[in-house]
Amino acid sequence: MRLRTSGATGTVLRVRGRSVVLEMDQAFAVSGTAQRIYYSYPGELEAIPRVGRMGAHVLYAEEPGELPEQ
Repeated sequence: MRLRTSGATGTVLRVRGRSVVLEMDQAFAVSGTAQRIYYSYPGELEAIPRVGRMGAHVLYAEEPGELPEQ
């Protein structure tokens, strides 16, 4: 998932109702400490589209508008 506000990316750990917990790909500073867990809600997130596969790995569009031409 990608945060609409900052463009940072992360993996969904848990969803409960309208609460989403993400593990961010890069640590971010909060009150002088670095954290990777981010608490969010669905309106703040956008899905990163899958664009293909490379062997057993799924490839995702890194930047908005980076979808393959069909």
